[in-house]
Amino acid sequence: MSQKVLFLDDGSVTARRLKRALTAQGRACLDARGEEALRGRLAEGIDAILHVPSDPRRFASFFHRVVAEFPNVPVLHVIEEALFVSADWLKSPLHEWVGIATSAEVVARRLESLCHFASLQVRIAETEDRAARIERFTRAIRGLDMPLVVRQAMELLGGELGAANVIWFPDDAVHREIDHYFQRRSPTAPPRQSTRVSWLSLRELTHDDLDAVFDRWGILTAATGGLDAVELSMPGAKGGAKDLIVPIRPSASRLASIGRPYGHLVFEAPGAYEKLRGSALLASYFDLLAQQLEETIAYHRLQAMTYKDDLTDLYNQRYLPVILDQELNRASRTAKEFSVLFCDVDFFKLVNDTKGHMVGSKVLVELSKLLKSSIRSTDFAFRYGGDEYVIILSGTSSKNAAQVAERLRQRAASTTFDVNGNEVKITVSIGVATYPEHARSTDEIIQMADEAMYYGKHKSRNVVYVAS
Repeated sequence: MSQKVLFLDDGSVTARRLKRALTAQGRACLDARGEEALRGRLAEGIDAILHVPSDPRRFASFFHRVVAEFPNVPVLHVIEEALFVSADWLKSPLHEWVGIATSAEVVARRLESLCHFASLQVRIAETEDRAARIERFTRAIRGLDMPLVVRQAMELLGGELGAANVIWFPDDAVHREIDHYFQRRSPTAPPRQSTRVSWLSLRELTHDDLDAVFDRWGILTAATGGLDAVELSMPGAKGGAKDLIVPIRPSASRLASIGRPYGHLVFEAPGAYEKLRGSALLASYFDLLAQQLEETIAYHRLQAMTYKDDLTDLYNQRYLPVILDQELNRASRTAKEFSVLFCDVDFFKLVNDTKGHMVGSKVLVELSKLLKSSIRSTDFAFRYGGDEYVIILSGTSSKNAAQVAERLRQRAASTTFDVNGNEVKITVSIGVATYPEHARSTDEIIQMADEAMYYGKHKSRNVVYVAS
C-alpha cells in the first residue's frame, strides 16, 4: 500500500516539483487547499503531511485546523530556516523541516523517518495505556510472590494429607534431580560438588536426604516416566508407607503455551491419602494451587511489562521511584551511600537526521546493552526517556560513582555501533549525584544528577561531571 502524503501548499514551484517526484516514487499525493477539500480528506487516512507554503503566516490558521484534525500525523515543512525558527507552532517532535531547495530524495527520506518515529510514538502511547490497565489489575489482585504462594499451599495440603513433609520442585527440577541421583549412584561418579538447592521443603532437606527419598522410591529399578502422571504413589521400604507425587498443571487454556507442569509436589508418607484419594476436596485443593500459581505468574509477567521499556528492555521511568525509595530506605537504615548517574547522548539528533530514526532507535538499543553490561547485578539501569538514561549504583560513593561513569563514557566513545551496515559513533555526557552527600531526597538526587549532566554538556560534552 503506497504512502499517502497530504500536500498543504499554495501551488508554488517547489510544491509542484516535490509532488511530481513523490508521485513518481509511488506515493499518493493528496491536495487540501481549503476547508472544503480538507473535509474530503479526513476519512481517507493519511501517513504524513507535507507543508510547502510560500507565506507561512498567511497559511497559519488553516494549518492549525489541519494539525487539529490529524494530531498524530507527522509534518514535514519545506520552508526557509528563518521562518521555521520563528514559528512557535513548529515546536513538536512530530514536526521537521527542510529548506526549499532540498532535493526530492532527501524529502522522501525525511518523510520515511518521520513516519517511523510517529509509529513509535503510537506504540509508546499504546504501551503506556496498557501499563495503566496492568497497574489497575495488579492493584486488584494481591501481589503474592511465588515462594509464598507455594509454601502456603504446602502447609495446607500437607496438613490435609497428614504428610510427614512436603517438597516442591518448580518446573522440571524433579527430573533434573533424578538425573543427578542416577549419576551419583553410578560406580564411577565423582564426589558431589553442587550445593545448589532447586526445591522448597517444609522441613530442612539436604541433598543426602533427597537421595534417601529417591532410594525409598526404588527408582533405580523403576521407570520414571510416571512422574508426569496425574497422581503417582511409590512403595517405600518402611512398613509399606507411600510417598505421593502430584504434578501441578496449568489450566487447559494455558497448557498449550506452557506445555509442562508448573512443578511437582512430593508428599512424604501422607497418612490420610488413602481416605482422601479421588475426593473432590483434594482435587479442588490442587486446582486452587494451579490457579494461584497461574495468577502469580501472570502478575509478575504483567509487572515486568509495566516496568520495562519496550525498545531497550531496560527498566523504564515508572520503576525509577520504586528503586529510589528502596535505595533511600536502605541507605538511611545502614548509614551507607548510593549514587545516581544521569546519562545523555551528545548530538543524538544528528544521528536521527543523518541516518534515520530507525538507525537511531537501534543505536539506543545497543547503547543500552553496553550500559547494562558495564554495571553490577546489584545496580539498576533505566531508560529515562528519549536518549537519556539513569543508573543507580547501590552502596557507591561519589568518588567510585565518578570512576564508573568515566568507564562508561570511555566505553561509549570507543565503541562503533554497526547498525544495518551503518557505522555510528556517539559520545555521552554523565552527571553524578550521591546520597547523602549531594541530596537528601529521591527527587533532589535526580535533579542534582540531571543538573550536573547539563553543566558538563554545556561545558564540553563527552564528559563526566559530579554535582557540587
